[in-house]
Amino acid sequence: MLGKRARSYAENSGSSLDKKQKTSTQVNVPLDMQSVSTRTQSKCNTPDDLISQALPNVTLINTNEGNQQTGKNEKVKMTLKQQLIYLYSTLIDEYNCNHQQDLDSETQVEIYTRDREKKYIADFINESIRSKKSSLLYLCGHPGTGKTSTLHHVLSKVKQNQSNSQLYQNCEIMLYNAMSFRDVRKFCLRLLKDLSLILTGEAFDESSHSKNKIDDEDLSNLIAKTLIIKPNLTKIIVIDEIDTFETYQSSFLTMVKAILASKSNTVLIGIANSVDLPFKKKHSAIAMRDLQLLFEPYDEEQIIEILEKKTNMKYNSLPEIMRKNEDIKDVFFDLLEEKASKFIAVKVSRMNGDLRVAFDLVKSCFVYLQKELMMDNSEEVDINKQQVKSLMVAKVFELKYGSKLPETLRKLPRQNLIILEVIANLYENESEDRKFTYHDVYNKLGLKCKEHGLGKIAYSEMDSVMEVLQNYNIIEIDRASKLKDSKTQKFCLKVETAELFTALNNIISMRGGISESPSKK
Repeated sequence: MLGKRARSYAENSGSSLDKKQKTSTQVNVPLDMQSVSTRTQSKCNTPDDLISQALPNVTLINTNEGNQQTGKNEKVKMTLKQQLIYLYSTLIDEYNCNHQQDLDSETQVEIYTRDREKKYIADFINESIRSKKSSLLYLCGHPGTGKTSTLHHVLSKVKQNQSNSQLYQNCEIMLYNAMSFRDVRKFCLRLLKDLSLILTGEAFDESSHSKNKIDDEDLSNLIAKTLIIKPNLTKIIVIDEIDTFETYQSSFLTMVKAILASKSNTVLIGIANSVDLPFKKKHSAIAMRDLQLLFEPYDEEQIIEILEKKTNMKYNSLPEIMRKNEDIKDVFFDLLEEKASKFIAVKVSRMNGDLRVAFDLVKSCFVYLQKELMMDNSEEVDINKQQVKSLMVAKVFELKYGSKLPETLRKLPRQNLIILEVIANLYENESEDRKFTYHDVYNKLGLKCKEHGLGKIAYSEMDSVMEVLQNYNIIEIDRASKLKDSKTQKFCLKVETAELFTALNNIISMRGGISESPSKK
């Protein structure tokens, strides 16, 4: 996968993590194969969590010109098979998605191909801190386009530089997900509770305000009043899935207005999957944003670059005894077959560039390779089989994203599910061979969105969702039917109508409604 120059660079470059690893590292925790699931955002485990059953009595010790504490080199007997199991565990951990762990980590998490977005976010935060004003930054884009990861990359730099940067030394970062709250009022009460502890050191008496004793305006003003207590402290408040609050337009608008008018040195950052929210509405809180940053879907070239860098830059974090093993080198720098990377890039780029799907596919393949080694009682290892090949990826993709409709629907955002419900209703008394137009779907979409408490979905967003549904083999688009007006585009259903209704009903029962996010469960 790597050319000679790139391989030489990866072998010889010394990262900060590499330098920290000159001390002993203990490997001694139970293996958790359940961490690997069909969900793209699964629980993130450390390499230690993933290898102890495979390596129950092995301790990895790095050596560097002799152990300075003992005055001698420590040698560890570790078979090639054990080293490969450790390698796969490290890579499984790397391809897990855990934003909170990324933010809390002392090691800077790398974000590739998003330099422009990182600069815009950093510049916005820096300018807001200098001006001590209150401001609103809105990050939007399809799922898996790096919005949260890129923001957390910037915020982790803020945290890491607090001790040596005058600009960042008085910053408090607060993270929330709107889907975790029943409504805006519940969020306001939680925010007040956290702000009270941070800014006054005293607990906020939630019971005195939780039973509608004060209205939304008074509650929002109380937040603004609390934020002003420490005007020199920059409060960075991040709200993921912020578009959920658009359902409660009046309460949300009141809260945002109060925060922005407070001049309390507060940076409010909202993240949403909605690309085209109704900003032109008079009562849209998001319309008050100071800056909107759109994350474009990853293309094939970017996905291949990210997979290559993400995998190969883990080389320097491996124990020294493994880096000196020529067999490990040969396996590591050819782990991802070029055709496999291309297959993943093509498939994912057609699914709105959701990078989490690419990570999940790669991780699943590493899990498969590790499991094969662990189930083999022999200590002999066939090096030629230690590679993620295109056929393996194709099988994983079909298993996880192709034919299993219920599992597929669980991964889809609510906008997709609502559009699917409209399509299912169209086909309720029709044959799957019947072709409907995009206009047929869009005519009924507004009422369905209102039914689920979601803002109107723009036509351009519906058009993108239809492409996603085709990539999941749920519908088939008739390209020849598109004339001058895209609304005449026709499609037909590729799954049984009864199967689609059953799968949608299961989602409704499991989540308590389509309007809930799959991440809430």
